[in-house]
Amino acid sequence: MAEGAAAFAIAGNVLQFVEFATKFGNKCREIHRAGGSAPGDLQSLRYLVESQQAALERLQIPESERSQLLLQYPEVTKVANACTRHFAEIKNSLDRIGITDDKTARGVVVNAFKATWNRDKIESLRSEVASLNQNLNTALLNSLRDYAAKSEGQQIAILERLDIIQEDSTGAFKSTSLNEDEDTAWYAPGDAVIAFIVRSLDAEPEERQKSAVELRRGVLQRIHLTTASVSYDGDGDRPPITLSRNREMRLRAVFLASFAYKVMDDRHSRIIEAHQETFRWIFEHPSAGSEKWSNFKDWLKSDSKLYWITGKAGSGKSTLMKFICSPVSEYHSRNTTDTPVSRGARFERCRNDLMEWAGSRPLIIASFYFWASGNELEASPKGLYMSLIFQILQHCPEIIPRVAPVTWEAMSLFNEKPSRLTEAELEAMIRLVVTEAQKDRSLCLFIDGLDEFSGDLEKLIALIEVFLQCPNVKVCVSSRPWVVFEEAFQHRPSLKLEDLTYNDIRKFIAKRFSEEEGFRRLSIREPEYAEQLEDNIATKAVGVFLWVSLVVKSLLSGMENDDRVSDMQRRLDLLPPELENLYNAILNSLDPFYFQHAAQYFRLLEAWKISPSVVLFGFADEEIENLTKLPIREYPKAELRERTETMRRRINSRCLGLLEVAVPPSSSYGSVQYLHKTVRDFTLRPKVNTKIRDATSGFDCQIRMCFAYLLGFQNSRIEESNESLQDDKYLEELKEHRLQAMRVFVSRCLKAASEVKPENVQIMINLLDSLCEASTRVLGIDEVVRANFFRSVKDTDFPLNEKRENAKGSSFLSLTVRLGVREYVKNKMHFGCLEPRLSEEPIDSFGRFKISRIKKLLSGSKSRNTLYPSTDEHHLHWPLLMDALYRDSVSEIRLDMVRLCLENGADPNFQLRNDGSTVWSRWVDRLLIAGYGSENQTREKNLEILRPYWPITKLLSDHGATLTLRSITKSSADPSYGKLLYEIVTRREV
Repeated sequence: MAEGAAAFAIAGNVLQFVEFATKFGNKCREIHRAGGSAPGDLQSLRYLVESQQAALERLQIPESERSQLLLQYPEVTKVANACTRHFAEIKNSLDRIGITDDKTARGVVVNAFKATWNRDKIESLRSEVASLNQNLNTALLNSLRDYAAKSEGQQIAILERLDIIQEDSTGAFKSTSLNEDEDTAWYAPGDAVIAFIVRSLDAEPEERQKSAVELRRGVLQRIHLTTASVSYDGDGDRPPITLSRNREMRLRAVFLASFAYKVMDDRHSRIIEAHQETFRWIFEHPSAGSEKWSNFKDWLKSDSKLYWITGKAGSGKSTLMKFICSPVSEYHSRNTTDTPVSRGARFERCRNDLMEWAGSRPLIIASFYFWASGNELEASPKGLYMSLIFQILQHCPEIIPRVAPVTWEAMSLFNEKPSRLTEAELEAMIRLVVTEAQKDRSLCLFIDGLDEFSGDLEKLIALIEVFLQCPNVKVCVSSRPWVVFEEAFQHRPSLKLEDLTYNDIRKFIAKRFSEEEGFRRLSIREPEYAEQLEDNIATKAVGVFLWVSLVVKSLLSGMENDDRVSDMQRRLDLLPPELENLYNAILNSLDPFYFQHAAQYFRLLEAWKISPSVVLFGFADEEIENLTKLPIREYPKAELRERTETMRRRINSRCLGLLEVAVPPSSSYGSVQYLHKTVRDFTLRPKVNTKIRDATSGFDCQIRMCFAYLLGFQNSRIEESNESLQDDKYLEELKEHRLQAMRVFVSRCLKAASEVKPENVQIMINLLDSLCEASTRVLGIDEVVRANFFRSVKDTDFPLNEKRENAKGSSFLSLTVRLGVREYVKNKMHFGCLEPRLSEEPIDSFGRFKISRIKKLLSGSKSRNTLYPSTDEHHLHWPLLMDALYRDSVSEIRLDMVRLCLENGADPNFQLRNDGSTVWSRWVDRLLIAGYGSENQTREKNLEILRPYWPITKLLSDHGATLTLRSITKSSADPSYGKLLYEIVTRREV
């Protein structure tokens, strides 16, 4: 243990030199500025060196200790050696100058000193001191790490050797420790060692305190710099930190507390408890032949990863989730077969079945309930991350050092309180926590109310999918049946709650009525009606518990007044009837003046296929006469909020609740959506849909969507964060997010443009011209940046085969060709269908222009704006015909676009490269690739392979494409396939 103590002692001597050298450098600068008083300053400088000589001589490590220290603590040893050299240099320089008290030689001495210690040398010393200080921080941290890895007994021995386990040991430095008790202050070894180091300084107490604070700060900075780069896989070479059991438990508690927030359990406590005898079926097997739901009990026991509980608003999803996750004691009844357990067994109701899945592995169950009406954290990603991290780590706190190495090391060495994490840091941590926890445990997560999540739903779903990729994790989620969730979960085990709760609703009604004296009297007067009333309510409820609760409350108020049967029935009839009839009644009740506008909204939402933002929906709601008159500009946020509120009022007044604007509490904007999936189904029924279309016979959804996406692209920056963005990585992610949003806007704008009605073609052309102009305002004037953006836009929201990225043109017109906007292309193309190129490079070198260049330009970086010189004609132009042929699947190629290009002079034999490759030869290459592996196949099979390509091949051949038998058979892996291809092309027969 002697070496460990010696290392800390040497660190104290190094700090002494750093303090001395700093003072020496400052004094030298004063001498250069002092003029006539310099001789006196020289004397004080000499005294400074002499006073430190004895202390700094301790930097010299005895030979008996040098080899062992160098082996175990190389950083401290090297820094000490450097300090020794610097001190010797300083002392020797002053000795050579010969500073004395002789007044007659003062001028000469001052000049000699200034010559020796000129300004450059002083600054060099200051720089060296700063470097030594950094090296000291690193060396001290490594020494502390070595100390912390030793056994508890060895740690105590080192501290005792330093003579700091005494009542007055911390007098020189007050720690910012979590522990305020004097008898435990030394448990923060970093603070204890720093206290020892600064105690040896030849300085006033205030200076020691300042030095201690700066040294502590420096070491903590080194922790963040060095620990952050350590792999989080738990397999690193660094040994774990050894802590006493009590200290470890205390630090774990402090760490966990940093993730707790005041309303973390608020939503769970506010969810009404399931009524007695309801929801018991969830732990039973579905009846034979039932296809309504996937066996939940079997899912709990099996290796199946995800279960989706879905249902309309008010159907009781949250109540069911709480029932599944709560202790049996909370819902105990005389008829249940559950075994009562203590309150501590919080998840016992589902635990027994889950244990069959977990086997011998410890089981962790964590839950979270989103709540849009509650605190902001209860609907946010941060709330989800913090709650799950807290719950999981409660069960496996030993993984904290692996999931938060920086924080844990700072806490262990210095009792440093955990800092507040950003949302991005929390997301990274929850991913890591789940990954680490499931390595030797089984983990089941219950996440309720995904539709009440205030963030990016796609991001939430992606996070759930990340969880599911872990072999020992399963997740149960609940949500309303929104499209985004259906797309993500529809192929997983699931149940639709309203299909399964009729009996539960009957039990609830019977129980509530049985508790009321008014119903007892009604049962005596009208027993037949009283019995039938329960069925009537349950039937009209259509699985909506909230509706039932309101109806029963209303009816009970009438029973208290002993209403007649006719009064009771009229009261029930006045309440909303079965959903479809209710929707129809609402539609029929609309003012004829507003019905046409409401029908337009239904048509727009049907055409959109997704829930558009209310901002986009508002843009699409403009009168068609205004589409080319409104300025294509970036709208201020205040104006967008005003437009949002206007649209909310319009939608409410026109649709009377069938469509709604859902606005999360944490957002100024929202999305337009159906009140429920059944509303969409209702509007798509033939009779209803015909009524809607008859009212909107001249309405063109696509031209309005084209306009909306154009303005969306122009305003794509409105989603930027208002916070100060200093993190380069975050900035990079933000730029990529912005770029992807812009790509989607452009892609969908052009998709809508390709489907406009003939009478609106000219408006569409004007809008796309505006889109092209807007790209200059949004992306900047750099042509290469805009060109590469156009090449990066997909005709779907998913990446295509990147191997043929270099088969695309880079102009806006090329993009419209690829996305099939035929009327725009027809209006804009020139005879020959050639577009200027931006590079002299051949086609297959275009890939070097990456999206990263666009990101740099978006951040303000400069770029050349030139057309590179070319020497060959085929380097100067790009054939639009290649864009028309660019699709991953031949079935996606638009024959009308290929024909349009050919009829306007496109040359299939246009040369693309110096090697002679042409548009036609590239197409033939594709045919050959399609036949790859066709060896020894029959002629009929080869014909089947080629048949989808024939219409386009015939078009190209009819317009002058040339092919030789030798070239095709030479290129084909199967000569018979190549020969067949040649016959098809030349004879024009299949």
